[in-house]
Amino acid sequence: MLISNELKAGDVWEVNDAGTAFAVVRSSLGLRVKMFDEHGKAVLDSDVVQGLNLNDIRFASLYLHAERDMRVTVWVGKHKYDYTPQPERAVSIVSRTIATRPGVNKLLDFDPPRLRALIEAPFDMWIGGANMKAEFGAIKNGRLFKGGSEIELTNFGDIYYFISAENKRVFQSQSIQLPYVVKWLNYNNNMPYTRSQLEGESVPYFDVFIPDELDNVPFDLQIDDTVRTYPWTETGGGPYEAGIYATVGDIGTEVLKLFKYDRSVNTSKVSTPEGDTNWPYGNKTLSITLSKGWHRLFMACVSPPKTTARENGHANFTPSVMYFESVFTNQDALLSLGDVQILEERA
Repeated sequence: MLISNELKAGDVWEVNDAGTAFAVVRSSLGLRVKMFDEHGKAVLDSDVVQGLNLNDIRFASLYLHAERDMRVTVWVGKHKYDYTPQPERAVSIVSRTIATRPGVNKLLDFDPPRLRALIEAPFDMWIGGANMKAEFGAIKNGRLFKGGSEIELTNFGDIYYFISAENKRVFQSQSIQLPYVVKWLNYNNNMPYTRSQLEGESVPYFDVFIPDELDNVPFDLQIDDTVRTYPWTETGGGPYEAGIYATVGDIGTEVLKLFKYDRSVNTSKVSTPEGDTNWPYGNKTLSITLSKGWHRLFMACVSPPKTTARENGHANFTPSVMYFESVFTNQDALLSLGDVQILEERA
């Protein structure tokens, strides 16, 4: 008879049926069978793989042990297992997206039920098996696929990929003038800002995907900024503050959380000459903590000096004197060039 079971890693499946034929119709790597005669003596103890077909092996009972999670289908009986599959395609189709990172990493696990996989990435990517290596800039045992091309694989073994290592991931690469989005609630009718409000006011943003390993774990954003002055009437009164308003929960939520840092320009003692654009260039580290998943991060000047706002009539969402020249990270888990689309046809 043909029997199936879903096994978790470490599970033991006992089958108390006697027979002389045993076949593994479906399994993954890491399945072991032990057979016993009517006196309880072991007649077979071996690892087995999908496609194994044994005949004339008399047993009274057996058990199967799984080293990993898998779905198992076996034939147990007194009659030989003999089946020629119809020329049909997969019973099921699975589609998913995975985030990538630089270096050699696993793309697909060993999975015998996988008949075919279609893979597409927006960047150049090397594909190979477990023996693929990247040594001194050279890729061994791999093949290069150009970005945007569709890769078809009919191998059910372990599949690895390689993409060029980057020492940082840049989210904002061009100089951008920040709007005032002042954190004081009286600038927003004593109401917190929302995602839709900032989007509606064209506050610049970038999106970030947080993987499981960074779920609510702090990581650093590196921000290069400049402060460019207005005419000499632009007087100081305290430090400027720049910040990131990030969505809480996921990219579609309205609730925002502010991460900010002080940007002192030492202007409280003297006025600034008209046309002076040589205020200090800053390189700041901003610690960010977000839940896993996609988030939208808005960039803003969150509090100009109070005298500046009062004397120069600054209002929310008007251009500020602060610029982000670049925003990037060196966090390994975020050094991804993008996502890979995978579609699998499975038996």
